[in-house]
Amino acid sequence: MAYFSVTIKAKKSLFRRIPKLNLEKILKNCKLSFGSYNDFYILEEDNTYDDMMTVYNPEKIGRGICLDFKEIGNGELTLACIVPATPTEIDDFFNIIREVKSQYKNMEIYFEDEKVDEDKFFGLTNTILNVSLDYLKKDCSKDSKIVHKLACFPYTFSDEQRNLFKNATDLKEYEDLLHNVQSRDSYYAKPTLRKFPTNDGILACYVFTSDCESIFPIKGNIFLHRNKFEISDSCINFFIGEARLIDGIYKYDEFIEYVLDKGVEYFDKDHIIVNMSDEEVLEMVESLQKIDLM
Repeated sequence: MAYFSVTIKAKKSLFRRIPKLNLEKILKNCKLSFGSYNDFYILEEDNTYDDMMTVYNPEKIGRGICLDFKEIGNGELTLACIVPATPTEIDDFFNIIREVKSQYKNMEIYFEDEKVDEDKFFGLTNTILNVSLDYLKKDCSKDSKIVHKLACFPYTFSDEQRNLFKNATDLKEYEDLLHNVQSRDSYYAKPTLRKFPTNDGILACYVFTSDCESIFPIKGNIFLHRNKFEISDSCINFFIGEARLIDGIYKYDEFIEYVLDKGVEYFDKDHIIVNMSDEEVLEMVESLQKIDLM
């Protein structure tokens, strides 16, 4: 995964203390939201982790900008952006740095660990745009599956999208796609990972709630995780009404086979969108077989 990073350092002086950087003011002035990733690379809003956060523009959600503020007490802030980045995200990247400058006044900019002239750095916008477009076209020209970590969750390109973007002349359609898929009001399902009671296998356990638009992987072992697991099997529980749990644990593959047969919308190459009423869930469960994990 390619990215570019910038570290901003406040200039130290014998007669002037390093100003304390106000991150809340920076986010407010740049109109950005923030969060941090869980182990499945799904954003948990308004959280930070290990003195880092991912910021994004809610009006044009892209891939997220990482802010590392571990050394903020020493007058340093590091920003990182994944390539390909969207045009809005590149603008936001530079806007954050301008906001930092308004607080630090005097600062030094290190681009990929190399000190750069401030005026020269702010003239790199078109260069980064072109690099992002080149990366997008190169990625989409490969035969392998393409999974992009977005600001809110991972996303797998369809074959049609790959064919479209490998010949792209700009980043507009790419930016629109990323925003549209992340701005819909959906629950992005992630499993709870458990060890089998009888062996060393790992079980991926999902939960489905009625009347909630949900995004589920077509196969229970399709997910990104900070650690790599060999998934032995997948199961699912169902909730309806006032969070009432339907008795029993069910095979995940049977659930997916059932909803695919009924007809669903594909979210990306690896995921589908499921939304069922209480009655539809109860009808479905009647045709599924309970499983015993013991």
